[in-house]
Amino acid sequence: MKIRLLLIAALLLPLLLITQHQDLDNSDKYQAIFKEAEALFNSSEATETSDSLALTLYESVTTHATLSAKNASFLFNCFERAGILKQGLDFTSDQVLETFYNAFAISKKFSLPDSIQFRIYLSVGNVHYGKGLFDSSIYYFNKAEKIITEYPECGKAEDLYNSMGAIYSEAGDYHQSINYFSKALEITRINHPEMKEALFAMSMNIASSLRLSGNLDSAGFLYKSLLEKSTNKAPVFTNLARIYQLKQKPDSALYFLHQVDISNSFNPIALYNATALCFMQMNKTDSAAKYLIKAKEMHIKNGTHKDIFYGSSCRYFGDLDMQKGNSQNALLHYQEALVQLDDAFNSMKVEDNPSQFSGSFASYDLLETMLTKAACLTAIYKEQKNPEYYSIAVKTYQAAFTLADYIKKSFNTDESRLFMAEKVFTGYKNAVDFLMTTYQQHPADSILLLAVAWISKSKAASLAINLKENTIKQYAGIPDSLLQKERNLKFTLSRNKLLRSQISDEAERNKISSTIISNELELNKIFTAYKNFPAYYHQKFAADSFSVKEMQSNTLDRNTGVLSYYRGANNQYVYLITKAHIYAHTFKISDIFNKSLIEYSEALNNLDKQPGSVFYKEGFLLYDSLVGCFKEKLSGLKSLVIIPDENLLTIPFESFKMPDKKYIVEKYIISYHYALPFLHASKNKLLLKDEMAFAPFASNLKNTNSAFMPLPASEKEISIFEKGNQIMNTSATKEKFLQLAKNVSAIHLATHAEVNYNNPENSFIVFYPKNNNETNYKLYANEIYNLGLQKTNLIFLSACETGTGKRSISEGSLSLSRAFAFAGCPNIITSLWKAEDECTAYISQRFYNYTSKGNSYAEAMQKAKIDFLANPSFSQFHSPQYWSHLIYIGDIQKEKDTLWQIISFCLIGFVIIAILLYKYSSRIRYYKKDLRH
Repeated sequence: MKIRLLLIAALLLPLLLITQHQDLDNSDKYQAIFKEAEALFNSSEATETSDSLALTLYESVTTHATLSAKNASFLFNCFERAGILKQGLDFTSDQVLETFYNAFAISKKFSLPDSIQFRIYLSVGNVHYGKGLFDSSIYYFNKAEKIITEYPECGKAEDLYNSMGAIYSEAGDYHQSINYFSKALEITRINHPEMKEALFAMSMNIASSLRLSGNLDSAGFLYKSLLEKSTNKAPVFTNLARIYQLKQKPDSALYFLHQVDISNSFNPIALYNATALCFMQMNKTDSAAKYLIKAKEMHIKNGTHKDIFYGSSCRYFGDLDMQKGNSQNALLHYQEALVQLDDAFNSMKVEDNPSQFSGSFASYDLLETMLTKAACLTAIYKEQKNPEYYSIAVKTYQAAFTLADYIKKSFNTDESRLFMAEKVFTGYKNAVDFLMTTYQQHPADSILLLAVAWISKSKAASLAINLKENTIKQYAGIPDSLLQKERNLKFTLSRNKLLRSQISDEAERNKISSTIISNELELNKIFTAYKNFPAYYHQKFAADSFSVKEMQSNTLDRNTGVLSYYRGANNQYVYLITKAHIYAHTFKISDIFNKSLIEYSEALNNLDKQPGSVFYKEGFLLYDSLVGCFKEKLSGLKSLVIIPDENLLTIPFESFKMPDKKYIVEKYIISYHYALPFLHASKNKLLLKDEMAFAPFASNLKNTNSAFMPLPASEKEISIFEKGNQIMNTSATKEKFLQLAKNVSAIHLATHAEVNYNNPENSFIVFYPKNNNETNYKLYANEIYNLGLQKTNLIFLSACETGTGKRSISEGSLSLSRAFAFAGCPNIITSLWKAEDECTAYISQRFYNYTSKGNSYAEAMQKAKIDFLANPSFSQFHSPQYWSHLIYIGDIQKEKDTLWQIISFCLIGFVIIAILLYKYSSRIRYYKKDLRH
């Protein structure tokens, strides 16, 4: 078709040139030809024939006109239009790029203004996106965005935002893609409401990002609303089918797919893939194979260039082979899928994987395929017991996890990183199950080391990335003005999100939502600007160098062990990590174990009901399963660091009773952490003179604005602090906290808190309410994230449920305490449930009493709880639900040297010196004796 159209254009061209004469060095003549081309290019009734003729006219000018400063802008326009036309006429991407690069060369040589280059940057970005070169694509999109920001009239910003939405969606950052698609839709509605097709396409893009991010009901609602408005229903039917596929309803999905005419489909391969997937879900393998073969035939017909949609076909071929039990064939199909999905990867050797990731973006489909290939390799290893396949499987998982880390780092929001971490978590589980099954058959320390390392990488990844980035920013040469701009914008964004949550009027909410999207896009520009600072950019994407062995050697001492927990598909894994060894224990997760966890947790959270035998019966079962399994190996340990997982996140291990009827806390110093890479050894000492304590409800002030009960014991709780550092009642405002928080080493908050399990960002801590404006006295989690508490060494959250929240399988509880960790504070004492006021106050006071004597935070908490259990005045509160709610999350602190330790070190030193002196004197005597002879 393209050749036929060009022949027609070539026949018409001489007639035009005769009328213009043949002297193309005459500017008037080729200006006339340019006008002819422009009329065709801008026609509202353009056809393939008219586009081909316009292209021929533009190229006749670029071929014959003299390149000079006078003609530079003119020739730039000709090359730009020619490139755009070649895109529409299905020229190869290389031919299109060559045309655009000619325009760039003219622009550079003659220093043409930036304002004329917007459309060409956008077009080049789109070409690179079509080739799967996402980093090159975003490079040009960012240049286009910079121009449209400075010169708003130079082009259509909505086209750029729509393209940027597509690339963020491709990378798996659906939150950001929805922002860009929504902005494109908003601009188009305002400036071009008549462009119904564009409005439809942008709305479809938003719905697709909602679908891909797991918001199936919201996506389905939007698709169905578009179905009523559109004349082209094929893409809507296709996407509705995908929703029902995700819901495992293949019959409903097929119903919608059968409404689509394949001959009019925008992408037949994608349609064949979707139909095949339905039949695979129905276990109709022959029908599925038929449609995948059609997809392959279509790919061959289109040419041998790489195609991400055909990449999906290859992956489905592999899935189909796995259903049939033919894992070897499946492996080859997965390898071919990797080749199709990665533009730079071309190896069909199954031992090879994509490994070169650079820039900022990578394909989420590529990650999924690598994980699927790894699962296939584990199946082959189980069948054949061939060590070679074990090795290839491990390498493939490692390559996939490296890519996953890279993708997470390319995202700039906690929400997007959490989504990616959740998606890849199943891959980590499968990998750990594979390693541990292998370990049971062939025990080796190297397998345990790798399992523990992968577990460590799978947990709290978003928190780790944020803390790393904040550290890098301090030393990467980024101007303070840019960092301050980021902080200000984050603060504005937090305020707008809070404002939206408090407004019920739909029109007003939509208006604020638009502002929030603008805030987030502006923030994304700042993150893009950080790429101009190589020190930041390279460190951000550098591989994280966590080593389990180094952690054992540098962080743990002989008295400290780490108990790390990981729940596989069917088994609970328990690891004991000491300075010298790693031990593993595995048990099958039973209904009895799950029931014990539930009953124990419910008993802890109920202050009004006596637990009866729960803490003895269920508590001992949990102790026996989770701690007692290492009974002999725990001998000699003084401290235990607990790294819980999933259902164990809100269980305080110090409340378990041991066989001798004592609580664990009476024997071990207990602390907690998010993952092994967070463990550090420190010698920080708490100085009460450098701490601030807030108690906004210490007295019953009968504040008519407050719905919160007074906490009279909180005054006693903070009485240990210096008077000037006790901030109570009307003085304990949110404003005061924000003013002081960044400049003190420790903060104590004795107040109320409320957890929002549906939207963790809206959990809050309460300060003194001066008026009914909630943003003035509630400190929300999304505000805490951005506080910048790098100078704060300890935060004591003496408020209800600050350690709980919506549960993330990868990140743990999305709690208020995590928000403070996100802000940079390394040590946190937090509460797991609603507690009794007097009990909390007593434990808090004793804690500070022991830290003032030089005890570590963890040991001070242990001793405070032991004191509580030994205090007869609290005998009615000795059940664990009254005292075990407070837990310490943080560093392993080196204990102070006792007098006997100092004396021992001195004696050892004297002995060493004496030995050295003796050896030295012996050598002298021998030397003198030798001289005499």
